[in-house]
Amino acid sequence: AVGYACTSASSVIGSDIVEKMIKKGCNAAHVCNPMSSLIKACKYKKINDLLFLTPYVPHVSKILIEEVHSHGINTSVIGTFNEEREQNVARIKPGSIVQAVSELYFGQPAIFISCTNLQTLSIIEEIEKKFNCVCFSSNQVLIWDMLRLAKVGHSLKGFGKLLSDL
Repeated sequence: AVGYACTSASSVIGSDIVEKMIKKGCNAAHVCNPMSSLIKACKYKKINDLLFLTPYVPHVSKILIEEVHSHGINTSVIGTFNEEREQNVARIKPGSIVQAVSELYFGQPAIFISCTNLQTLSIIEEIEKKFNCVCFSSNQVLIWDMLRLAKVGHSLKGFGKLLSDL
């Protein structure tokens, strides 16, 4: 399995095109990316509504949200850091992410924090405990999907409900 680890590019280019390009360059039985992995994780956890938080500018966020909607998943709350400069995304502090979720959350069954450059793995469980919901992040859903594709059945503690029940 090959994981293409860019959430926004996966949607902007298109998951199918990314998969074809990767398979053209290497022998991979499976190709996944954060968006395709999020869709699988939502189906696995029976999630049909998300609080959707991104660092992106609105036109990029819109593309991701349309992809989620095309799979029957609602995004009842959408938030963005509206960061235009890619190099600044990795500088968004985990505490700022938690604060943004706190300001936006009002009872959704799950939260998705988009972008593999965001520092999310250390705050997933904190968010899940604080809001009693499932919290997904781009890196986490990609890790989960790759582990499943590799048939690794070892649960990972400390990174949220999704990885704790592999």
